[in-house]
Amino acid sequence: MKKLKLLTTLIAVIFFSSCNNDDDNKTTETTIAGNWNLIEINSTIMGGKFTFAPGVITWNFNTTTNTFTVVNNNTDASAIYIFNSGTYPYEIIASPIANSICNQSIELNDADYGCLLLTSNSLQINDGAADGVVFKFIR
Repeated sequence: MKKLKLLTTLIAVIFFSSCNNDDDNKTTETTIAGNWNLIEINSTIMGGKFTFAPGVITWNFNTTTNTFTVVNNNTDASAIYIFNSGTYPYEIIASPIANSICNQSIELNDADYGCLLLTSNSLQINDGAADGVVFKFIR
């Protein structure tokens, strides 16, 4: 009986001592706030797919003022682009449909641009229409 008690105590000590809180120090907040590098626009309306090197076109979302500032350094005249350099309003809208594929949508400069898909390092804005526009960003 003593051996069983000792074995149980030993297992419990090993189990609890192997736990740590390293995961608490690695939390990554998923937020739209901050700088995003536009790397791709895909649209059949605008004539196809346009890619950009990180830093050529950046958007900076300010969650306090609900504005985004675009810095557009694109010099390729063949690459059609929607937003010139400037500051524009935005609004994120929660989906009214529970368990929707798209949990939130985004309005940019008072126009609905569709679904907002956000991770800690990537952002995609997709209006979902067959001829619509898809913006892809990275941090």
